[in-house]
Amino acid sequence: MSPFVDPKRSPDRWKAILDQERAESVLAGRMEYYKPLALLIICGGIVTGHLAYAGGDANASGLTLAALYPVILGVKLLVGVIGLWIACSLWLGGVGTLGLAILRLAGIYATADLVTLIAEPLMLLSWLIRVTVYVCLIAWLFDLDVRESIIVAIITWLLKVVTGAILVMAFAG
Repeated sequence: MSPFVDPKRSPDRWKAILDQERAESVLAGRMEYYKPLALLIICGGIVTGHLAYAGGDANASGLTLAALYPVILGVKLLVGVIGLWIACSLWLGGVGTLGLAILRLAGIYATADLVTLIAEPLMLLSWLIRVTVYVCLIAWLFDLDVRESIIVAIITWLLKVVTGAILVMAFAG
């Protein structure tokens, strides 16, 4: 070893530092998947359990509603991805990979459904609570500011209304 080489700046030390930074980056990337996955599992599980055990109405049993919840969530996800794609095309730019965006939206919708179940007795105030939670979750998980989150929420809401009207017309005959 040359007397002029600093051991702190050796190639081995730089390689160790880069390896450590890569490992921390991989862990941070995985954490982006853990947050919405936890929301989806916990909130979606509670909503499904509530639908299964609280029962349905005269038209459908609770178990039927619980079995249909993943289908309903899937339709919401399809509409949400289309809305997010529209928002990204117009002004938003990128929001990450498609898989991560779908997982984030699934966590957001499951949490919003749980908030709806909890706040349902509050009537009109429950709608305000749901919209606030929905916008805040979009802002948190997609790292957007509130204005952008509100616009994404409006776009997805309008698409849900249009999709709902199309489905009602299709099933009504």
